[in-house]
Amino acid sequence: MTVNGTQVHSNEVDVEVQFPKLDDFKYNATLYSAFQAMWLSTLNAATNGGRCEFGCYITLDTATGQYAATTPFSGPIAGNNDGADIPYFKTFRPADIPQSPNPTDTAVYVVGFFHTHTPMTYVTRLPPYRPVGPSEGDEKLASYALGMGLPGLVYDYVGSASGLLDAGHELKADAMLYDIKELKRRVTP
Repeated sequence: MTVNGTQVHSNEVDVEVQFPKLDDFKYNATLYSAFQAMWLSTLNAATNGGRCEFGCYITLDTATGQYAATTPFSGPIAGNNDGADIPYFKTFRPADIPQSPNPTDTAVYVVGFFHTHTPMTYVTRLPPYRPVGPSEGDEKLASYALGMGLPGLVYDYVGSASGLLDAGHELKADAMLYDIKELKRRVTP
């Protein structure tokens, strides 16, 4: 580097990206607004004909310190007696921008993922209930799927005291944001 016409050298310094944890962005106002919009989309998509989940990735712009939600995507319409899913999460994690940042530059990193679970309002199958909160598949995805290593959040109903959501419930019953168990962190780029 040149300072006032003089070439200046410094010792090499190791730099490591420290990715945020769930608590760092869980209730970020910008993200929470996006989560609420996807929950509303989930409720609006629930009909006698089916239902689907909505989701997004969460990014951090290290130049501004701002979190953002990527463009929402949805899973396929599932029949009311079938399991709903978002296969998109099983295909890839979006690339960081730039993909290989210089340690002295800033970057936009993918630091988490979010999705909704669907209502059981129109479900008639047996058993007529499901557990609320993160599913086993969600926890495996957060830890192992294609090296994502991303912390995740899921918006789902509150359910009963035993942690179950009964079929036929009110569409606009109480819901909340749940942490998906964070077993493995993303590898530093």
